[in-house]
Amino acid sequence: MRYYFDVEDDFYSAVDTWGLDLRSEEAARSEAHRLAAGIALDLLNAGGSRLSIKVRDDRKVVCHVALTLSVNAR
Repeated sequence: MRYYFDVEDDFYSAVDTWGLDLRSEEAARSEAHRLAAGIALDLLNAGGSRLSIKVRDDRKVVCHVALTLSVNAR
């Protein structure tokens, strides 16, 4: 099945029109977690604070990964 990963953060928003062929919804969720982890460090270094990844197939949203990032300096 083909899954699409729509990404939005403080600086960027993109609707995925290409997608990835993955074997299951579980594989799509794992890919969303991997993608979020990869983006989070760059986003935090750029001063961003929020990240949203919506995973969908041709019919529905399969999952939504949302992160809030913050640094508390002392």
